[in-house]
Amino acid sequence: DAAAVLMREVYPQLFAGTAPRVPQDHSRASYFGGRRPADGRIDWSQPARVVFNLVRAVTHPYPGAFTTWQGRTLYVWETRLAPPAETPHAAPGTIRAVRPELIVQTGHGVLQLTRVQLEDAPEQSGVQWAECHSVREGERLT
Repeated sequence: DAAAVLMREVYPQLFAGTAPRVPQDHSRASYFGGRRPADGRIDWSQPARVVFNLVRAVTHPYPGAFTTWQGRTLYVWETRLAPPAETPHAAPGTIRAVRPELIVQTGHGVLQLTRVQLEDAPEQSGVQWAECHSVREGERLT
């Protein structure tokens, strides 16, 4: 909301070339280093909302969120928060369902993987990936 208000106020000035120029006070500034590919590793012990937000933060055009399946890198490009699982809790990273959606257990809650990409393969839906690779319930992503 704040960004929208700021743009409504400042964009006309930027477009007209009349926006005020204020030098940055480096003594009050902060710096955050660039994101590294390793920052996209999914920690399945985190709550579903945290994993969901990580995937959103590092999706295209960034390097992507990733996990490991059978020793291979699996990029997770899009997820959805899923309703709580009806069966008892499983270990984080456990695949809870393959159909009708690909559902993975997190540290708190479950997450639907909607777009994934196995290393050196095309991007596809989570269900397509699971079917192409005979992924079964109970397998683990690490």
